[in-house]
Amino acid sequence: MRSGSDADGHGESDRRGRFASGMSAQLGRAAARLLALGGADAAASRTTAARGGQVHHRELGAGPPLVLLHGAAGGGANWYRLLRPLATCFRVLAPDLPGFGFSDPVEPAPPLAGRMADRLADWLDALGLARVGLAGTSFGGLVALRLAQRRPRGVSRLALLGAAGLGRDVTRLLRLAALPGVGPAALRPSRRATRQLLRRRLTAGTPLEPEHESALVDYLVSSAAA
Repeated sequence: MRSGSDADGHGESDRRGRFASGMSAQLGRAAARLLALGGADAAASRTTAARGGQVHHRELGAGPPLVLLHGAAGGGANWYRLLRPLATCFRVLAPDLPGFGFSDPVEPAPPLAGRMADRLADWLDALGLARVGLAGTSFGGLVALRLAQRRPRGVSRLALLGAAGLGRDVTRLLRLAALPGVGPAALRPSRRATRQLLRRRLTAGTPLEPEHESALVDYLVSSAAA
């Protein structure tokens, strides 16, 4: 296992390529702001070498390990409001899925969730975690399911929150993203579009406090830009 963090504690000291620019520092600041709002600023930032690439995660608490997998935006800091409460009972690990946050990407070819699950299985092995609780939301729910299928004896419990992949329906947004030449333009990160998505789809009926919304939008846009 190899882990490390830079002077700012964001775990990207070994990074190359897309993290060689200021995007790394910008993403680190956005994540730090978000975690502080959730009272999880004490969460450790760690980068671990797994087969095929490195995986970055946030970690807080002690006890039985619980792994939280985010959806198709942002990164492990998406769980900023749950890290501290869950850490009272668990050793909580919130990785950036491959290709998100500070984690190295996998080949973007089908089956994508399976490829990510393979990387995360190697990451868990590198950390010496033979058995974990597992929770995933949206696309992270599908990755969690694939990971549980690969390590059936290594998952003590599985929670799927609005998981993708449990039916044949595909949203219009995902269909649009799959169109050659259209997807990258339609999904180009912008603060306005991200804020509208938060308000209309992700937090409908339960609006975020302005400070939290601003910090979350900043984090999601910074992660997408990276």
